[in-house]
Amino acid sequence: MILKHSLIRHALGRPLELVLLFVAGGFLLLNQWHMVAMHDLLPAAVAAGSSSSVAVAKPYNGSSTVSSDILPHGIPERYGTELGVNFDDAASAMTILENFDRGSGTITLSGDLQQRYISIASQTACEFCCGATTLVFPDGKPACGCAHSAAMRGVALYLLQQYPEMADSEILAEVNRWKAVFFPGPTVQKAGGSVAGQAPTPSGALPSQVGGC
Repeated sequence: MILKHSLIRHALGRPLELVLLFVAGGFLLLNQWHMVAMHDLLPAAVAAGSSSSVAVAKPYNGSSTVSSDILPHGIPERYGTELGVNFDDAASAMTILENFDRGSGTITLSGDLQQRYISIASQTACEFCCGATTLVFPDGKPACGCAHSAAMRGVALYLLQQYPEMADSEILAEVNRWKAVFFPGPTVQKAGGSVAGQAPTPSGALPSQVGGC
């Protein structure tokens, strides 16, 4: 009888041992799979963490670097040569462009062109030097008497007279390109740009404005 009970206990213990061995083996396989997965993912994670994009700035007047989409350079394609203006010589260009607003070459528009002019000139201003909010009042008269504002109005007047096929948005963009070179420092700061290298002023910053008011 004792032998019979011993055999029964031995028979019942075998399945339990097999179950324990099976569970232990499963844990070992799961651990190995986890280690292999981590090994495969680690290089990709390191590569992703170390990659970065670098924006290369272009020179401004040969002395400092800013993104070229903030400050324009060179001769305007459509009208630059015929007027003799260059974004890299903003002071001289200001005198030429100002002449279309209040000099001997003053341009007077009427009808639809005048309404377009008022609309365009009401969407930008020389706020960096004078605090004005538009280039013109609702009746089309100058909202500011500074040279920067006059030159910006001159751009709009000239393009509307000579290139009326240009869209208002294109003319406004051109006016604002001149605004950028008239006020390089505030323009870059407002756009969130940065300046590096040797700058035009001892402080290492772009000038707040080109020319006087």
